[in-house]
Amino acid sequence: MKSKAARIILADENRLFIDSLKLVIESRKAGIKVVNTAQSCSEAIRKTEKEQPDIIVLDTNLPGMDGIELIKSIRSKAPCTKIIILTTNTEPYYIEESLKNEVSGYILKDIALTELITLLPLVNTKTLVLSRELIPVFFNRNPNYQNMSKNTYFHSPKSVFLDHEKKLFGFIMQGFSNREIAEKMHLAEQTVKNYVSHIYAKLGVRNRLQAIQKGKETISLSKSQ
Repeated sequence: MKSKAARIILADENRLFIDSLKLVIESRKAGIKVVNTAQSCSEAIRKTEKEQPDIIVLDTNLPGMDGIELIKSIRSKAPCTKIIILTTNTEPYYIEESLKNEVSGYILKDIALTELITLLPLVNTKTLVLSRELIPVFFNRNPNYQNMSKNTYFHSPKSVFLDHEKKLFGFIMQGFSNREIAEKMHLAEQTVKNYVSHIYAKLGVRNRLQAIQKGKETISLSKSQ
């Protein structure tokens, strides 16, 4: 039996962006149906209340209202609608308040539209979709996130590591300490520590053991393809 298409609303001030995303969605036939669009806060609230969509893809920078107040208004008018924030806004306040108001995702606009479409089916009551760049803010708000009731899917661009990070991660995989890596790469130990922190954030891990495990999983996956 064919599954029912997810009904979504696209809310963004940029008409060209909305039209482009809608076109990609319709051309991919990904089980998603755009039922309406909005370019202002008032439009987003009114149309969400009318349509009661499964998902609204929302930019918190819409004109007419503070982004967090917009989320709260949509939540009150359509409590069953999943809210996905798609924005360029990386202010910690907006990220933290959005998470506090139980959005189902906070994704930065550097994502390719085709990748965004693959993420939408992941959205449900037990999943939170975040861009990897937001991991530090997420960890600060949820230091014990492993115990949360929701699974967390961290999205990142395909080109995750810079060249020096690739080299450094190779040394991590071989079991070298920060001091040993600093000697091998002719860097200060503190610089290595900073790079290691960046790598952890990009991998979505919190320590060396998790990073090595993630690396092994990636290598295993690439060999099986």
